[in-house]
Amino acid sequence: MTTEKKSHWYVVRTLAGREELVVFLLNRLIEYPAEADVFVEELMIPTRHVKLLRNGKVVEKNRKLFPVYVFVKMIRTTQTWYSVRFTYGVTGFVGINKRPTAISAAELEQVMKVQLPEKNDLRVGDRVKFRWSFEYAMLGFPEGIEMTIEKVSDDERVLAVSFMLANRKNVIECDYDFCQVQKAEEGQ
Repeated sequence: MTTEKKSHWYVVRTLAGREELVVFLLNRLIEYPAEADVFVEELMIPTRHVKLLRNGKVVEKNRKLFPVYVFVKMIRTTQTWYSVRFTYGVTGFVGINKRPTAISAAELEQVMKVQLPEKNDLRVGDRVKFRWSFEYAMLGFPEGIEMTIEKVSDDERVLAVSFMLANRKNVIECDYDFCQVQKAEEGQ
């Protein structure tokens, strides 16, 4: 394996649910390098802050954008590759022919953009419905019920919708990605 002098970002595949453990173990390489030839500079698990509706309550959490992947900024040397590759929880590097392939600055920029998806075309007053039937069941109301957009906040990625249930107006606020709504078709 060739030795480079400049650091690049690489993508490491991990066991499911072990991303934080891998970052913890790789941080030890940064803080206490056992070998003088190990050059790990930075680690990242791309996440996005989301609001979810659980049991009728809004819960805030960080959601992994790319589960089972950790981004590692390192200088690729034989010893660095070996130390990262054989860290507990790492299953391999993303690359060609099982060799680590650096991601470009443009690709890294795309990863960061995923954290803030494009604005949607929903407006206050639009009639909408959920895209998927399981969302109705999860919230506990009849499938196909139409809702009205009460609030759209592109900055916070929050949507508030109202609907009539049991002759009462109900309003829920949720994350864009959780709601997965589409405009109701005209004449329905």
